[in-house]
Amino acid sequence: SSTARPLFFARLYPKTTVLGFFIHASTQTTRIESALGHLAYIQDYQLIVQLVEYWHGVGHPSPLARLFAVQALMELCQMDRAWARLRELIESHPNWPDAHRTAAELFISRGWPKQARRPLQQAQLL
Repeated sequence: SSTARPLFFARLYPKTTVLGFFIHASTQTTRIESALGHLAYIQDYQLIVQLVEYWHGVGHPSPLARLFAVQALMELCQMDRAWARLRELIESHPNWPDAHRTAAELFISRGWPKQARRPLQQAQLL
């Protein structure tokens, strides 16, 4: 459901405007996250993955950037890669409900609704 995915990205990063303009940001990380939000809005999922992978090679991507990459990988139907990145994200940020909700979404999209229960429960507890 490619029409539902941009709404998910907008929920993650609501500062991205409908027209896709970048919001003035005070830090480099926020600027990159804003750019990722714009790329999600225009559904350029391959570039999202490329940018976050590059960022990972030269530094430490923010948790939000990493979640953008996971969602982009899911949109590109690269579920194994998405799960590997998401598992790392959940291990490093176990108290982030959006990461757990994304895990549930990934399991459901793979046709594994029973596996989605635990991450949903964890997200509700957080």
